[in-house]
Amino acid sequence: MTIGCSSPVAGTGTTLTTLNGPSAADLLTIGAAPLPPRLVAADVGDVNEISASAAALSAEQLAQRRGFRQIQISAIPYLRASPAGATFLSRTFPRALSRGEPASACPASMASSADVLTTRAAARDALGGCLAQLTTRGADSSCGCRLIAVNDFLLAPQADFTFAPSVSALLIRPDGSAERIVAESLRPDGDTELVSLRDVRGEIGRLVLSGERAAMQLLIPAEVSLTGERTIFGYRRGRLAERVTLTTPTGDLYKLLIGVELRDAVAPR
Repeated sequence: MTIGCSSPVAGTGTTLTTLNGPSAADLLTIGAAPLPPRLVAADVGDVNEISASAAALSAEQLAQRRGFRQIQISAIPYLRASPAGATFLSRTFPRALSRGEPASACPASMASSADVLTTRAAARDALGGCLAQLTTRGADSSCGCRLIAVNDFLLAPQADFTFAPSVSALLIRPDGSAERIVAESLRPDGDTELVSLRDVRGEIGRLVLSGERAAMQLLIPAEVSLTGERTIFGYRRGRLAERVTLTTPTGDLYKLLIGVELRDAVAPR
């Protein structure tokens, strides 16, 4: 039985359900091998070949590899908590999931669409969408996309599916003051990411991220609604590291740095 509670997301009209226990999907399993095939498309010219290789694989074939095992979805945080991972889990077979490679510098992740008819088409869809996302986000030309999951098996080591529920963040207010806070990911709502911003007082705001757009409702010291955009530059422990720039209706500028390293925090912004 899953126990949960619902709470409204400030300023969005969305009701968020926070789960306190595993869902039925969390208890399902997926196959994993210690050294799975590494299927990476450097550019669109590689997509058909990589997709064909993925279509030739099956959980039964991978099961012949030493160390192959079935893992509960609850033990694979990236599939449960990231928007692309959650979308992948919601798909029926055939399905595929791709992510930028190397992930630390290539911020893209894409699950195949619901209307693909073959595993090859699912892989092609996920890789093509991932590569397009890299282009949209201005990623370095050395970035590629790797298939990390297909149907009922993983194509990356389990360690690559880390997803930190909470990461450090820095909120810079219009007067230049900077506050160290924590950004905590909530269950994704479709393609929308929901992030709770907290300090020692509790939740001080709620961030809503969709594509390149961002909206934030600050609660402390006074309730303020902001809108803006995000600049994404890679993954840190499975979470997107990003710089969010937001303004109030009166033009006050706020900056939010999430999951950044020092070199990211001092980059031009």
